[in-house]
Amino acid sequence: MLNWNLAKDDPYYLARQLEEKARKTGNPDVWREFASLKASKGSYILACNGFFSGALACEQSGDIERALTMYTEAFHNARRARSRELAVMVACRHALVAERAEKWDVCIQIYEELGAFAEELGNHFIAADAYEHAAEIRAKTGQPVLDYRSPIEQWEKNAAFWRNQGHEDDAAWSERHIRLYKTVFGIEEK
Repeated sequence: MLNWNLAKDDPYYLARQLEEKARKTGNPDVWREFASLKASKGSYILACNGFFSGALACEQSGDIERALTMYTEAFHNARRARSRELAVMVACRHALVAERAEKWDVCIQIYEELGAFAEELGNHFIAADAYEHAAEIRAKTGQPVLDYRSPIEQWEKNAAFWRNQGHEDDAAWSERHIRLYKTVFGIEEK
């Protein structure tokens, strides 16, 4: 049997104790306490995991508002960790929950924040995809998309990136996607 109290003054072992308790109970408050401690120590990936796990627990109990808040914190920590993969995973789940709850503005904001983060990282494909998701929700809810240029701008940058790398096929694929985006979303050439 582990006796965490033997190292109770050590933040690492305090976090390990909290994590064990959170895993056993599924209590979102304990997950939040674990995640907050990890974030305060700069362990952003583990903090992201704790907030994400807490959000899942909230979802399972039907506390959608709290789940959305914890997903926001998970995404914030994924960004602090500069982890594209975690950010995509968290944002996609977060947006799914927001969409199911018909919180359209929240859903759009999630995708736009993911797009902005991907731009920061220079990943124009992920940015374009995220902004296209935002455009999709905009269109579904009657919000304007005709002047929503974020996806187009990112597909253009993605094409330029691949062209500069000597990958003409990937550049052409991105340019084709610009045309397809305009067709799907009813955007005419200016």
